[in-house]
This record gives sequence, C-alpha cells and structure tokens, in this order.
Amino acid sequence: MHLIALALVAASAASAPPPASPPASPPPRTDALACTRQTLLDERGCTVEGRTARQPAAREQAVDNVRVAAALAEELCRIVAKGDALDADQLVLAACRARIAPATRTCAGDGSRRVLDDGGRFNPGFARCYAGLAELVRAVAADADVAADCCVCAADCGVTEEQCLARWHHGELGACVAEQCREPCAESLLLQRARTFAAAARKP
Repeated sequence: MHLIALALVAASAASAPPPASPPASPPPRTDALACTRQTLLDERGCTVEGRTARQPAAREQAVDNVRVAAALAEELCRIVAKGDALDADQLVLAACRARIAPATRTCAGDGSRRVLDDGGRFNPGFARCYAGLAELVRAVAADADVAADCCVCAADCGVTEEQCLARWHHGELGACVAEQCREPCAESLLLQRARTFAAAARKP
C-alpha cells in the first residue's frame, strides 16, 4: 500500500504543471539615449529626458540657460573645427561662431528648469534648443569637410579658403572648382546642386 501511495504521489507531481515563473523585472533605466553634449558630437538620435525638477519660473534662469547653451555651442564649434588637427581651422571656427546666436535663440525655456541637469542631460522643454545645436554641429562639420578637402583643391583655381567657404555657403563653388576638383568636391557639389534645386522648387 505504501508503495502504491508513493507511486500515485509521484505520478501526480509529474503531471502537475510547472510553477509559474515570477514576472520579469523591468530593465534598469539607462541614460544611453539621453540627449547630451556627446550625442550632439556623435550626431545620433536621443531623447530629452533630463531630471531637473520644475521650479517657479524665473527670468534669471532663462537668461542663464542661453548663456550655458552659448558656452556649449562655443565648445562644440572648437571641437568640430579642430577635427584631428592640432588647432581649429580659424575660418571654420568663425563661421560656426556666427551661427551661435541663431542656434541658441530657443534655449531660454520658460525659466522653470535649467537647460542641462546635473548629469549633462538636456531637460524636458529644451528639444528645440537641442535641435538648434544639432543643426550648428551639422553645419560646422560640413564646413570642416569642405575646408579640408574641397578648398585645398580649390586653391589650384586661385580660390582662397575664405572665398571657398563663402562660395560654398552661397551654393556656388565656381566653374573651375566644379571642373578641376570633382572628386574632392564631389559631396559639396552634390549638396550645392540640391540647394539650387530646392531654391528653384520654392519659386512660384
């Protein structure tokens, strides 16, 4: 009898469904996607998720936000204009600095939060500020690429770097550059054509 009872217990245990697994714990929060100075330099997607608590709005805070954003923009200009060289390209740097004021125009916020939290993450409410700085980085990176490749070749056409960058900004590198510097200026010429096409499309 004891053997039969034990057999029945064993059979019952074998046929019973396995105990339910405990619910998986949520993954730990990560800051890998938070918008920061580094994501600006890397030109990668991110989320505006800084953690500074909202405070009563203050004009002083809004003014300080613009100051902080402008200082960050200056740092970004220097880093990108320098690239792998020992010193920043002064013409590229000057062109970038001219963009700082427009790029940081929306960085004041409503004065209830700092633009960056203690961890260097952009706080909620500053997505447009981040976008302006991201556009500044893209523009100066394009200038740096043009100066390093296209403008070096353009010198053979008697075009100085300053003239080359000015013509690049206005979408006209010149016939000599287009003919003689097709390879080093290929990307610049492509963007120049895209600008010309876009401008023509906007005309009534």
